[in-house]
Amino acid sequence: MVTLLYGDNQVSLREYLDKLKEDHNDWEFLDLDLISAKEEDVNLALNSKPLFAPGRIVIFENWFSQKSKKADLTKVDKNISIIILEKSRVGTKDIKNLPPGTKVILFREDPVVFNFLDSLFANNKKMAFYLYSRILAKRIEPEMLYYLLVSHMRRVLLAKEANAADFAQIENLAPWQITKYKSIATRFDKEKLIHSYKRLLDLEQSFKTGSDLNQLLPLFILELTQNANKV
Repeated sequence: MVTLLYGDNQVSLREYLDKLKEDHNDWEFLDLDLISAKEEDVNLALNSKPLFAPGRIVIFENWFSQKSKKADLTKVDKNISIIILEKSRVGTKDIKNLPPGTKVILFREDPVVFNFLDSLFANNKKMAFYLYSRILAKRIEPEMLYYLLVSHMRRVLLAKEANAADFAQIENLAPWQITKYKSIATRFDKEKLIHSYKRLLDLEQSFKTGSDLNQLLPLFILELTQNANKV
């Protein structure tokens, strides 16, 4: 069985995976990122039978961006289940190219979150804080918002440093998304962008050691909007 898990709501997606692992705690789990995995590792994961478990679940990341390493998922042993994990949207063409009967699950995020990200990176401080208050009112998990911010900033930084072709290949994004991130990147000096990204990464250690993320994020919002170039 093949299952595609994708979408912007990474918290819900990870919760789904955690529940899957809990429900199959006697199964063997293998995580393979096709960017770094070797072809022989992929073939071994799909074609060898589990020795000490009733079944195996293989989780692939970056499946659609690494065509040369893909294997035939229609010939996998019945005791092996495949999870294709994507951290962003997946195009209709890519979904149609998956084996017949593939289970497709989209983890969609609340639109207010993306409106918040757009206003934040557009240097609209007033709107960003207003939308952040709406996020709090909706009781959206701050950890989810944090990880979306990290992903968003990483892409902006990559867009700042890479050309459009390399950026598209690395991130597997649609052309309009490439244009969007490239446009955002022009609003920031590289050094300030790197500084803000490092500050954002530092927040993880803070909230994992007891600090309130709902108090840390407003400080980051203020800093990022101050670091943006004036337009």
